[in-house]
Amino acid sequence: MFLYATRLKSYVILKAFIHNGWDINACLDYWTPPALAFALDDETSVNWFLENGANPDAQCDSGCTPLSMAVKVAPIETIKLLLSRGGTIEHGWLLHYVAMRELADCLEILDLLLGRGLLVSDVMYRALGTGTGSALHFAAGRGQLDIVRRLIEKGADPLVRDPTGQLAIHWAQNRDYESVVDFLRPLSGFG
Repeated sequence: MFLYATRLKSYVILKAFIHNGWDINACLDYWTPPALAFALDDETSVNWFLENGANPDAQCDSGCTPLSMAVKVAPIETIKLLLSRGGTIEHGWLLHYVAMRELADCLEILDLLLGRGLLVSDVMYRALGTGTGSALHFAAGRGQLDIVRRLIEKGADPLVRDPTGQLAIHWAQNRDYESVVDFLRPLSGFG
């Protein structure tokens, strides 16, 4: 119900939920971060959530945060707002979410986050005992050559393997992203 109120921007109803004990930072399930993640399309909503105690770094069990979702879908101004109001680079697999971003400003977001000191070769979910790959794997697997290039420029290791033993080049090969494969081939020892 509170998600419906969030999407409708019904602050009176949301305030009633809070008044009746709703934890604004409670995760919805293992994979889904708190409600702030569903208010990212509107700066007024983001500010309302922040003013009412929402934490941009509140993690669901998978490690995803509202800031993660902002990095994936929100305008850069919203990302900067969340970073200025308690969001940090320590949580949320932010570089991985940049690689999932489908907007034209991916490099700008990537540079913003790298400028704050993110590690470029972290493997997502490794700390949870699983793992899917580095941000380089994600970008290669989505055919994002510009992101792949920038990650390499900033020190991403093309020889980091995902938990199944695959390199980023394999992710690109599996999805037929030849331009990414061609770029990574000499860096991956296939060249």
